[in-house]
Amino acid sequence: MKKYLQSFILVFRQIKSDYMLFAACFAPVFLGIIIKIFVPMINENLIAKGSEIAFSRYFPIFDLFLAIIAPVMLSFAFTMVMLEEIDDKVARYFIVTPLGKVGYLFSRLVLPAFLALILSIAILWFFGISAVVHHFAIGLAFLGALQAIIVSLMIVAFSSNKLEGMAVTKLGALFLLGIPAPFFITGPTQYIIGVLPSYWMSKTIIDKSPLCIIIGFLISIIWIFLLQKKIVQKVSG
Repeated sequence: MKKYLQSFILVFRQIKSDYMLFAACFAPVFLGIIIKIFVPMINENLIAKGSEIAFSRYFPIFDLFLAIIAPVMLSFAFTMVMLEEIDDKVARYFIVTPLGKVGYLFSRLVLPAFLALILSIAILWFFGISAVVHHFAIGLAFLGALQAIIVSLMIVAFSSNKLEGMAVTKLGALFLLGIPAPFFITGPTQYIIGVLPSYWMSKTIIDKSPLCIIIGFLISIIWIFLLQKKIVQKVSG
C-alpha cells in the first residue's frame, strides 16, 4: 500500500503545480456553499410571494448534483495528469516498476475516487439541503464515486491529450441527466434513462429504497467493466 500512496502523492504534487486542476478539486466546496445559501433563500422568497410552485420538492436534485460533481471534479484532476503521462509515454515506465500496471491504475483511479467518496459525504452533510438525502448520504456518495471512476475511464479511453480530455469530460456530463429524469418524467418511459447510475440515485430518494442503490451499483460495475479493457490496452501501449 505504501507504494500506491507514494504514487498517489506524486500525482497530487503535480496537480498543485497546475492552478486549473488544483482549483477543480475545491470547486465543489464553493458550489456547495452557493447551493446551501441561495437555493433555500429562493424557495423562501417564492413562498413569501405566494407562489404555488413547490420548489422545495426539488431540493434533492441539488444535493444529488453535489454528490456526483464533487468526486467527478476531484477525479478529473487526477485523470488529466494520467492522460498527460500516457501521452508522454511515461505510463509505460511506471508499469514496469514495482508499482505495476494494477498499482498504477489503482493510484490514478481508485485512490482518488476513495478520497472523493469522503469529500462527497462531507459535502452532503455540510451543504445538503434535503433531509432525505442526508439519510442515504453514504450510499449516494458511494455511487457518486463510482461515476467519477466511469467518467475518468471515459476520458482516458477516448482522449489522447488534455484538450480532448476536457471535451470528453463535457460528454461525461450527460451522466447528470439521470438526476432530474425521475422527478419530471412519469411512467415507464423514464426507465430508458436507467442505464445511467445517476438515475438510480434519484430513484433512491423518490422511492426511499436502498434497493435502488444496489441497482445503481450493478449498473456502475457494468460501465466500469466495459471501459477498463480499453484503458489497460492504452496504458500498456
